[in-house]
Amino acid sequence: MAAGANPTPEADTTLKPFGKQIQQQLKEAGHNINIDGMIGEETLDALLGYLDTLSSTTKDFDSSQEKEAVSQGIVEIASRDEYDKIIAQNKTSDKPLYIYFSADDCRYCEQTTPIYEEFSEKNKENAVFAKVHMPTVKEVVSTYGIRGTPTLQVFEGGEKAGGKLGVFNRETLEYYIDKAESSP
Repeated sequence: MAAGANPTPEADTTLKPFGKQIQQQLKEAGHNINIDGMIGEETLDALLGYLDTLSSTTKDFDSSQEKEAVSQGIVEIASRDEYDKIIAQNKTSDKPLYIYFSADDCRYCEQTTPIYEEFSEKNKENAVFAKVHMPTVKEVVSTYGIRGTPTLQVFEGGEKAGGKLGVFNRETLEYYIDKAESSP
């Protein structure tokens, strides 16, 4: 088909059901994406592959990871209610709240997770630490606009004080502890 040419009604009719199927799967996965009109076979294959990866990652989450994180003083957030509750608790706290979003298949998380865990262990008296496993808690990810992993959110007094999308280092984490300690 020539660039800029309109698809034939037959092609549009043939692929539209797949677009609706993908739209429904994306919605169920917590993504608010509108696929309107025809999509090509390559796009269809890519989206279906992504959805399969997303669902298999969710199934592969190992509860031993959760137990390990809790033992290090990191609160594991498993629902939107838990996320909202920890933010509400932070409103009356003088400690910063760190929330770390990660996924098993994120190669950058492999770099930041040990930094976050070590930092939380050393600073658990000065701050509250939480972790969200992205594929498991889709409603938090979609509701609060988390765009990728790793993501760090920091709250002070129940309000977002900062954060970082992507790889971060110990200095990034220390900045918020220092800031909270110097506040009146």
